[in-house]
Amino acid sequence: MGISKRVEEHVAEVVLDRPPVNALDVKGWHELADVVRTVGEDPGVRALVLRAEGRGFCAGVDIKEMQAERGAGGGHEALVGANRGCYAAFAAVYFGWGSLYLAVRIALESFPPFILAASTMIAAGVILHALGALRVHVLPTLSQWTYALRTGFLLVFVGNGAVAWGEQTVPSALTAILLATEVLWIALFDWVFFGGRAPAGRAVLGITLGLSGTAVLVWTGVPSGVDPRGLAVILLAALGWSFGSLISRRDPDPPSAVFSTSMPMLLGGVMLALAATLTGEWGRFECAQVSVRSAVALGHAVLVGSVVAYSSYVWLLKNVSLAKVSTYAYVNPLVAVALGWALGGESVNLRMLAGSVLIIFSTILILSQTEKVCA
Repeated sequence: MGISKRVEEHVAEVVLDRPPVNALDVKGWHELADVVRTVGEDPGVRALVLRAEGRGFCAGVDIKEMQAERGAGGGHEALVGANRGCYAAFAAVYFGWGSLYLAVRIALESFPPFILAASTMIAAGVILHALGALRVHVLPTLSQWTYALRTGFLLVFVGNGAVAWGEQTVPSALTAILLATEVLWIALFDWVFFGGRAPAGRAVLGITLGLSGTAVLVWTGVPSGVDPRGLAVILLAALGWSFGSLISRRDPDPPSAVFSTSMPMLLGGVMLALAATLTGEWGRFECAQVSVRSAVALGHAVLVGSVVAYSSYVWLLKNVSLAKVSTYAYVNPLVAVALGWALGGESVNLRMLAGSVLIIFSTILILSQTEKVCA
């Protein structure tokens, strides 16, 4: 009774035996997912067959469980449980990246930008790649490394490297607000370069408002002491990240989902280390001058901002519609502005708030025009 599996001649058979119709509740779906995941990590399995004893109908009980819970005045444990991985991934991206901008700003007190970005990506990449290698015993192919090279260039080298360089002069809150424009660029790039649906109605209004908000921030809402070159580089990071996100969705999956994150991190980290060499950062950097506060911030960037949040983002790109994934763009600035003001002593003026409102509202318009919970 329940869910069983057996492997014979490289073929795994997973059998549901839950009379009368093999319907699964939330706990049962989790159990099935765990069994399938275990089978997928077995290097001796080449195919999987899912079947049921008796009548093979399998649906509905989890929905009834949610309805019964709501009718009894309970919370939403069943709903959250059914979307367990998706819920956790969104939370990691929302709050992991929302706090990352301040962590980078603090780490830059002791680390040069390219060394900081390279250290973060290589450390996180090594951790994730080791985890992936322990779970599966099939290494990525040369062609998969080639795909990871371009993703690593756009997402890691341009996206992360440019943010680290720009935050030398741009406050973390303003950085997060400018990066919220990624939704605008994704909508435009998807239409122009990838055959996506042309923006219309609310999306056009959203793009217009978003670009207007960006102009307000760049030309009128910038606090004194902010280098315009830093703003330009932050916007370049948004462009690279947007294009890289669209490309990565089309790349073939490596043997382990973890490799989808670790491979671009490692390759992009090597590019960043090379950039640090070419700009002479290694010659100016001294480990003895690293403060405890910067070291803690680096640890946060590696573990929370990269291992957890970045890998969650890559997983969401593969499993959830891009419109839903892009919602991080209007949550991250709120978290970043609050943390920058409360913990980083960063100032927030009315024009920054006006530009922020325009960008966040434009993002909501664009997302509402596209796809309407985890798919």
